[in-house]
Amino acid sequence: MNKKGFTLVEILTVIVILTVISVTIFPIVVEKIENGRQRTYNLQITSIKKAAEEWALKHIASIPSGSSDVLTLNLGDLKIGGFIDIDIVNPLTNKSFPNDMLITITKVRNQYEILVLEDTGTDITEENIIVKESPVIVLNGSYLTYVEINDEYEEQGAYAYSYLGENITYSIGREIIKDNIQKAMVDTTEKGTYKIYYIIVDPNNGYRNLAIRTVIVRDTTPPDILFDESTTILTQNASSFNPMTGVSAVDNSGEHITVTYEGHVDSQPGNYIITYTASDSSGNIKISKRLVEVTDAGASPLL
Repeated sequence: MNKKGFTLVEILTVIVILTVISVTIFPIVVEKIENGRQRTYNLQITSIKKAAEEWALKHIASIPSGSSDVLTLNLGDLKIGGFIDIDIVNPLTNKSFPNDMLITITKVRNQYEILVLEDTGTDITEENIIVKESPVIVLNGSYLTYVEINDEYEEQGAYAYSYLGENITYSIGREIIKDNIQKAMVDTTEKGTYKIYYIIVDPNNGYRNLAIRTVIVRDTTPPDILFDESTTILTQNASSFNPMTGVSAVDNSGEHITVTYEGHVDSQPGNYIITYTASDSSGNIKISKRLVEVTDAGASPLL
C-alpha cells in the first residue's frame, strides 16, 4: 500500500489559506475582546455610581442642599465603607481602580447627578492599595459643610485606626485646597469651595488612605434693613417727611447695601405703608414694611 504525502505546493497552499484566515479574523477577534473589555469597564463605572448612591442614602446629612453645590468623594470612601468591593478592577488596565479616584455628587434642580471622574486618581502602588490591612479613616461630622460668609469655620477633624485596631489619629495629615491651590486655612471672608484632604499612613505597614471633606463658604443671608418700624408724624410735617431718613442696611458680607423704597406719605391723616427693599451681590433680598401714621395731634412730631 502506497502512502502519498503532501506536496510542497499543497503545504504552501494551506499556509496561504491559514494566513488569509488569520489576517481576516484576527482584527475581528481583537475588536470583540476590546469591546468586551469596554462593556465590562462601563459596568464597573455603573457599579461605582450605584455605590455612591448607597453612600449618599446613608450620609443624607452630607448631600448638597444648594443648586450646583458639589460634594466630592473618593473611591476609597466607598471601599472602606463596604459599598463596593475593595478589589474592583479596571478591565482596561487589569489593575485596581485608584483609591483616590474622585466621585462627585451635584444638586441639579431637585435631583442629584453622580459623576465618576475617570481620569482622576494616582496609580495603584503597594502603599496606597486598599486591602484588609489598610488603615481606616473616618471624618467627624459631615462630609459636606456649609459656612456662611464671615462666620467662623469649626474644624471637626477625623479619626483613624490601623488594621490592628490601634488608634493612629495622631498620624493624620491634612491638606486644604481651593481652586487647585493649597491654602493654610479655610478663609470665610469670601465665597468659595474648599477640599480638605485627611491623609493617614499606617506606621505599621506604610499603607495609606484618605478622606475628603468639602467646605462651601456661601452667602444665603439677606441684608438687615434698619429703621423705626412704627412712626407717627403730624400732618403739617408730612410734606417734608423723607422715608430714607434714618434708614440703613447691613449685610453679613460686609459690602455696601443700597436700599430702595416704594410708597408715599401725604398730609391726609391715616396710616401709610413704606416698603423697603435691599439686596446683596449674592442675590439675597430683604423686603421690610414700615408703618407711618399721620395724625393731626396727640403725638410728638418726627421732624
